[in-house]
Amino acid sequence: MKKMLFLVTMAAFLSCANLFSQENTTIESAFQKVNATLLANQLDDEVTFINGTTNDSYSKAEFIKILNQFLRLNSPKSFDLIHEGARGDSRFVIYALTSARANYRIHIFFKKINNQYLINQVRIEQSNE
Repeated sequence: MKKMLFLVTMAAFLSCANLFSQENTTIESAFQKVNATLLANQLDDEVTFINGTTNDSYSKAEFIKILNQFLRLNSPKSFDLIHEGARGDSRFVIYALTSARANYRIHIFFKKINNQYLINQVRIEQSNE
């Protein structure tokens, strides 16, 4: 019985890890290719965007335009996963973005909607690293 419970728990964990891996691959492609449109299927209907003094919510289309504009100005030299985590029906990932202009930390927050994790907030902070 204990073995069965362990196997079921491990199977659930691995399937979640695989799901997060697929989401991360899409995020990494969008940033590296400077094409936020690749995130469209992972975005909630409204996304909060925080960058410096900006702290507003935008529709998918507006958010994609804003993120593409940021990426064109800060074309990534590197984009590396630093940390990821989950709690309840939410999860997050943190990336380090290095560009010619500056270094940034990109915090991406997901919430579970209809059995799918969707991006509902993106926070970009300039980093000293």
